[in-house]
Amino acid sequence: MSQLFGALVARHYRQYRYMSFYAEQLKVSPKYLSAIVKETSGRFGSEWIDEYVMLDAKTLLQNKNCTIKEICHILNFSTPAAFTRYFKSHAGLTPKEFRNGEKNKYNVLHKTKHKRVSI
Repeated sequence: MSQLFGALVARHYRQYRYMSFYAEQLKVSPKYLSAIVKETSGRFGSEWIDEYVMLDAKTLLQNKNCTIKEICHILNFSTPAAFTRYFKSHAGLTPKEFRNGEKNKYNVLHKTKHKRVSI
């Protein structure tokens, strides 16, 4: 089931960032799917989704020809402000700061708090 979840996330993370979508596709409850993914991978399903989104966002931000508004649209965020909040909550800095190569002075605390590895 975890492999099917991973394949679905890889295919749909730009459009769907909620466990309920993936659970519906697999015909199980979100709670059950989350438990299975956590048990088999050691990470919550939402962490896998966030990792895909953040890796894509960081890759897109490296292309200076692509505006933040365009990236917001590509990743299916309702507004640039929503994308900025999401990005900052996961990376510890705004998309603009990331694009400009600014260092995250809170990176160590942020990684520890969320157990995330910089991508």
